[in-house]
Amino acid sequence: MLEELHRFNHRLAIELQTPLAVGIGIHTGEAIVGRMGPPKTPILSAAGDSVNTTARLESMTKELGAPLVVSADTLRAAEIIISFPLQAISLRGRANPLDAAALDESALREIL
Repeated sequence: MLEELHRFNHRLAIELQTPLAVGIGIHTGEAIVGRMGPPKTPILSAAGDSVNTTARLESMTKELGAPLVVSADTLRAAEIIISFPLQAISLRGRANPLDAAALDESALREIL
C-alpha cells in the first residue's frame, strides 16, 4: 500500500499541495462482528475493545510519525520478531499503556 501511495503521489505531485499519507493501526483481540441496519442496506460492522484499540493505534500514527503502528499482541500472534524495542503507548480510554511498534517503511521491509 505504501509503495503504491508513493507512486500515486508522484503521479499527482503537480496537482497536490501536500502528498497523501496513510495511517494504519493493527491490533489483535476478540470482536463482535455482524450485519446491522435496514434489511435493504445492511452494513457489516465490528465492535469491542480490540476494535477501539485498533482505532486508537491508527490515530497514533501521526503523533509517532510512522505509517503503521502494530500492537505487541499482534506481533506475538503473527510470530513476528522485531529487532528494535517496543514503545509503551498511552491510548485514550485505556488505563494502562499498550506495548506497540511504530513501523516506518524500512522497518516494514526488514520484517517482511
